Amino acid sequence: MITKRRKVKSTTFSDFVRNASSREKRKFFAQVIEEAIQKQKEVIAKANEIDGYVFVSTTMWFQCATTERLNL
Repeated sequence: MITKRRKVKSTTFSDFVRNASSREKRKFFAQVIEEAIQKQKEVIAKANEIDGYVFVSTTMWFQCATTERLNL
């Protein structure tokens, strides 16, 4: 059985995506990416403060006595 899709109310973001110029979109998404990178750097810095742990990637943690063991 096929059902009709229910119309939903438009959001500010969907209006922006539909109506903004490519320049405005590039500027917006560049800012979003920069903020995400900054937050990731903050998380990495906090993680590196944990005694005995060295942050290696977003998915892997290695416990070691010094960073030299990982050649960092």
